[in-house]
Amino acid sequence: MHWYTDVIRRYADFDGRAGRPEFWWLVVFLPGLGVDIRRLHDTDRSGWWVLLGLIPLAGGLVLLVLFALAGTPGPGWYGRSPSATPVEQVAY
Repeated sequence: MHWYTDVIRRYADFDGRAGRPEFWWLVVFLPGLGVDIRRLHDTDRSGWWVLLGLIPLAGGLVLLVLFALAGTPGPGWYGRSPSATPVEQVAY
């Protein structure tokens, strides 16, 4: 499990070798973070809410509930709904 912390500790280190687990964690982290933030934006919440995940257990559960909530209908603070019909998109 040390590869998990090595990614954080050595994010700007370009010397040495990286094992497969460390490589794949780097590959999936940023896209996953982007999807999490866009999902929170869909519920009209700031992307900073993703920091709740740093709170052991409770933070992850709260985020799980927030991710499962339905998005805000119509346009919101962060743009139009991803499930909007073409007519709704033009209106925004």
